[in-house]
Amino acid sequence: MIQLQVQPRDSLDRSMKSQPIMMKALSIRQVAEYFKVSTRTIREWVRRDDSFPRPFKKFGTLRFRRSEIEKYWASNTSVERNNIAGIS
Repeated sequence: MIQLQVQPRDSLDRSMKSQPIMMKALSIRQVAEYFKVSTRTIREWVRRDDSFPRPFKKFGTLRFRRSEIEKYWASNTSVERNNIAGIS
């Protein structure tokens, strides 16, 4: 599993507030902004990390379910915090 050492950008949350409340799918660019990495990194995580959320195609572009991205972030950051604190 890939350990994340980044913080999500607040700008994604701000930009999402201006979007309709029903927006549940994120583009690969939005996911990259959330994790502060490149789109290429997101593609590598999809390819190499079985626990990373699987994208789906909508209108010919890759999309990710926002709930799955947020769940992945929450589960991986808590593991990382525990590892840093020396908790097994």
